[in-house]
Amino acid sequence: MENVVFEKPDLSNLIKRYTVVDMHTHTRASHDCNTSIKKFAGRLKSLGVGAAVTDHNEISGTLALKKRYPKIFVVPGIEATSLEDKDLLLYFNSFDDLRVFYNRHIKPNIKKHRTNAFTNKTRLPYDYILDIASDYNAFRVLPHPLMRGKGIFRRLKRKKDFSVLKHIDGIEAINSGQKLKHNIRGLTWAGLERKPVTGGSDSHIIKTIGDSVTLSTATTVEGFIESIRKKKNRVVGQTSNFMSELSSLGVIMRNKIRLVKSKKKVKVKLKV
Repeated sequence: MENVVFEKPDLSNLIKRYTVVDMHTHTRASHDCNTSIKKFAGRLKSLGVGAAVTDHNEISGTLALKKRYPKIFVVPGIEATSLEDKDLLLYFNSFDDLRVFYNRHIKPNIKKHRTNAFTNKTRLPYDYILDIASDYNAFRVLPHPLMRGKGIFRRLKRKKDFSVLKHIDGIEAINSGQKLKHNIRGLTWAGLERKPVTGGSDSHIIKTIGDSVTLSTATTVEGFIESIRKKKNRVVGQTSNFMSELSSLGVIMRNKIRLVKSKKKVKVKLKV
């Protein structure tokens, strides 16, 4: 695909021509991240980019960012995890839609884990999340499709049933937390299925924010999402290497262990 480039984004030049958004990020609201909203916003402002805050089964992070820093371009989003422990990125045209969707469907169905803070998922089957998200005109994207465990590709291949792709709106072509070969396979898959593509850092540490971004000439959230639907966007990003992958994994594990030791619930809320 000509609209996907594997390289470190030259953000200082890109922001002159495009609305630049990291479409896959995490804050302290996620059970495996400890980035505060203040530091998160500071990083975005220093880079000059926007973000979709896609915390795991939680929206308090994105609501806090939008309220405290209204000048930052924020795409309403969430990373929902199904009963099968598979992730799905959902993007909404408005924060009202995101809030209603979360309060009606995700929040009441978050599966409690008394002894395992390493897992955070819902009671909702994958197909069901896809179905109800369509009622809100959400843009439904497969994140890191080749990732072991959380990726959906291996499950579909094992079942020899790819019918679920009919209900998928896009595929994450560059996830900076994944290896180059896995991203290339995901991009190839998107091409074969003729799906739109997105890019995001999947940042769990602040320094990786902006490593992969989605570009559009649209200046509104609704217009930005629509440009992706119509394949009028671009994706530029770098992939992980051994050291960056090890660094990110170490932070994620420390945050999970921190929750176990503190005996807190998996869901961590931020004040809005």
